[in-house]
Amino acid sequence: MSTYIINDGHAVLAALNDWHPHAEATNFRFPVGRGVTDEGLNLRVSMPGVYDEDFAFTIEDRSLILFGRRRPPAGFGQARKFALRYGNFEQRIAIPAGVDPSQIIARVHHGVLDIHIRFSKPLAASALLEQSCNDEMTYA
Repeated sequence: MSTYIINDGHAVLAALNDWHPHAEATNFRFPVGRGVTDEGLNLRVSMPGVYDEDFAFTIEDRSLILFGRRRPPAGFGQARKFALRYGNFEQRIAIPAGVDPSQIIARVHHGVLDIHIRFSKPLAASALLEQSCNDEMTYA
């Protein structure tokens, strides 16, 4: 199992023990879009308010596990209610069989994480999209 860190920050590495696998995660989830081509799987995760240095992901079996934390805004003061939920998170996203975990391209831009995972061999996109949709996402 490899952990993928999007940036070079040491903060993620130092905090991994706090977040995964034993950190108590809150139950909020990020919306995930999925697309499949003959070459690979594309995921887009909308993570507003999560800084690049505050998350990482790993692939285990047929799941991509996204984990980290969303911090409350600095200097915001005490609030009774936030529009966004804050704290540690862990989210599992089902991925189809046949992906190659060594062939991942990931980038973060404006609070959106885009991940492309190549397949071990070219596959029929229509069959994989159906399999991917039938598997649906599971959350931890």
